[in-house]
Amino acid sequence: KGTSPHPPLLISLLDNVHRILRHGCNAKYIIVSPRSKIKSIRDFRGFSSVRRRLLNSGLVGELFIIESNKKKQSSNLYGKDLVDESKKTDSHVYLYECTINDYYKPGVDKPFRDAG
Repeated sequence: KGTSPHPPLLISLLDNVHRILRHGCNAKYIIVSPRSKIKSIRDFRGFSSVRRRLLNSGLVGELFIIESNKKKQSSNLYGKDLVDESKKTDSHVYLYECTINDYYKPGVDKPFRDAG
């Protein structure tokens, strides 16, 4: 880890993503996460901008399975699972749209902006 608050594996991963993205066309990298903030993505110099959008789990549909609170299920006489609908809570996912920074040089430039 050294003096960086970010693990070397994360730096390597983000640098590789940056190398893969096409330069000169505002290439985008999309991240979908239940986390409301991802500081390492926000502070990565390889992205010129990061836009976060909140998506309601209902809008996401069955593409993602989101469990905020694991619900206990019981079975009725016919063996079918019953879920208490009143105990369901809305879950959110966040879509991060990261635009490549064409001027960033992996392995040469510092990977992260200073905190503050």
